[in-house]
Amino acid sequence: GLPRSGGRWADKTCPPIMEAPQRFGLRGYVLLLAAVALGQVTWVEPWFVTAQGGHFSDVYAKDLGQSSFDTFISAMGEEDLLFVDFYAPWCPHCQHFIPDWERFALAASQTKSRQHITVATVDCVRDSGLCDKWNIQSYPTLVAGKKTQWTKQATTILDRGDGIFGIADWLRQNTGVDVRLPNLDQFKALLTQRREAQFGVHKAKEHKKVTKADSWDALEAMALLLRNIFSSRNFRQGPPEDKQALITFMGTACQALPPSNATCRQSACDFEKQLKQDFLSVIPATPDDDTNWVLCNRQSWDDFAVGFTAQCKGTWPGKRGFTCGLWTLFHMMLANAPEGKGPEVLRGIRTTLLSFFDCEDCRAHFATIPFDAAEISSNEQAMLWMWSAHNQVNERVRQLEEMYQDGDPSWPKQQWPSPQDCPTCRRAALRGAPAPAATALMVDAEDGQPVPDVPVARTTVEDARKAGWDLDGVVKFLRDTYVL
Repeated sequence: GLPRSGGRWADKTCPPIMEAPQRFGLRGYVLLLAAVALGQVTWVEPWFVTAQGGHFSDVYAKDLGQSSFDTFISAMGEEDLLFVDFYAPWCPHCQHFIPDWERFALAASQTKSRQHITVATVDCVRDSGLCDKWNIQSYPTLVAGKKTQWTKQATTILDRGDGIFGIADWLRQNTGVDVRLPNLDQFKALLTQRREAQFGVHKAKEHKKVTKADSWDALEAMALLLRNIFSSRNFRQGPPEDKQALITFMGTACQALPPSNATCRQSACDFEKQLKQDFLSVIPATPDDDTNWVLCNRQSWDDFAVGFTAQCKGTWPGKRGFTCGLWTLFHMMLANAPEGKGPEVLRGIRTTLLSFFDCEDCRAHFATIPFDAAEISSNEQAMLWMWSAHNQVNERVRQLEEMYQDGDPSWPKQQWPSPQDCPTCRRAALRGAPAPAATALMVDAEDGQPVPDVPVARTTVEDARKAGWDLDGVVKFLRDTYVL
């Protein structure tokens, strides 16, 4: 059959064959399939899929998408149950959660019941239209229901607070079906074997010292963020706060994208002006509509299919990429903000993250980092706040990756910049209070193993100074790296 929706057919030698389905109906599809078989036509993934990568392939959870979702539901028995994890591959919490979801999928597949239980995943980057249909606003979102509930869109959104044990309890309380989850350590080992079989065994690699950030990573992340915004927000019926947040984001980019990216900065200024004048007439009709506006005045959003450079490219798909590019974008904006405008740019960045970064857990933890706008009155203070926040997030993610054993071996999370990248950023070996301990949300009754959450440290820039950082050295490092 034909590939899923979202991409496009690219012809090699026979342009008219592309129009065959529209002109000749079923016979046209037969002609197109014949052209595919002969190699005259190839399938090109959408730019945003090519740029991000990281799709979670089948293990035990069934991989559903735009072309298979409704067909699968139609084939379900009336009492059968379907659990779906709607995720984004770039979302760190989705990456940490997927092993447990696969664990639940394996347990469900081994459970004997009159109701057939299917545990599935949907990639909201690859199949954003499907996630829009189900009004998915944050990642991961877990949804469950019987066939009739799915067909009537009367499903239940599950609380992730208690992890898969809470989901297993929900299943038991609502259906009487009792699933037994496999041993956690053994299951993680199995998933590691599967990952290595898919991506190969990777050992840590040395990286050259970064002396200048690559602005392409920042622009790639900005394009992807805008695409996520356009695909997930209903600006015609949604809250007015979303409209203002998008205007604020474009205004922030207009002020602070670096002079070396003057075309991109001007394009952000132009779009901000258009949004202020007549928001609904210029907002894209579809997420990839390039009729009215494309970032950096590119001819098409397809120009951003390039993906990330070596600085933000992970060892395997899904690592670094989008989140690395966003940090690059925000540090770059603050380093290039006009004198005296840094605090305003920082407020714009926080508004953007808290409004549009759809990893729910990441956003919630970021919001707990102490922020007092009255105490940030200079560009240097704004740069240091974002640097401190970045390090707090790094420490939280480091602990999670250590627990889940899913970090990128070539890019271990650490307090940044390292002594190698900035020898003058530390007055001495860092000292201070230990990182916050993980909070046990539940205990695996069979293994006795806690399933953790890790809070951010909620420290301030002054705490960083007391811990041994040389703040003047850090500011110099940030300017040297991000002023472009």
